[in-house]
Amino acid sequence: MVVVVYGAWEDASVPDFLSKIPVKVVNVNARLHDLISINGVVSLETYGKEYGHWRGSPPELVDAHPNEKAHAILAQEILSVIEASKSDSSAK
Repeated sequence: MVVVVYGAWEDASVPDFLSKIPVKVVNVNARLHDLISINGVVSLETYGKEYGHWRGSPPELVDAHPNEKAHAILAQEILSVIEASKSDSSAK
């Protein structure tokens, strides 16, 4: 089982109880933040510019849900954990 941790622009920490059950945890929030942080800080404005949906002229943020760029990053992180899990299983 894979559990995805995502909390948009806020810090989404991994709940402690997940370390006590047999699941693979993917903290996609951490990866999204790492890619756009400046000195370890991600502002709401920066997050929205990179990962939100923009329309119009001048562009306006119309939807803060993850855009295609963010979804590609999320998918890659999830696949990485699944592939690593398969490698771990086959090595046993």
